[in-house]
Amino acid sequence: MRIDKFEDLIAWQEARKSVNLVYDITQKNSFKDFVIANQIQKAAVSVMISKNEFQDIYTQSVKTNKLINGLIKNVKYQITREHENL
Repeated sequence: MRIDKFEDLIAWQEARKSVNLVYDITQKNSFKDFVIANQIQKAAVSVMISKNEFQDIYTQSVKTNKLINGLIKNVKYQITREHENL
C-alpha cells in the first residue's frame, strides 16, 4: 500500500472515526458536564493530530533511506573500482 499523504494511514483513518464517535457521544444532551466533554473532545483530536505528525516523520525517513541507499551504492562502486585497479 502506497502512502502519499497522512489520510492514507489506517491509523489516522481510525483516529478520525474515534474523533467522530467522541463528538457524537459528548454532544448529546445527556452529557451534562461541558468542561469534561470539551476535554475529552480535545484529547481525541490530539490523537488524530499526532497521527498527522507521523506523516512528516515517515516522509523524512523515506528521504533518509534513499540517501543512505545512494551512499551505499557509491561506496560499493568505489570499492569495486579500487579492487579492479589492484
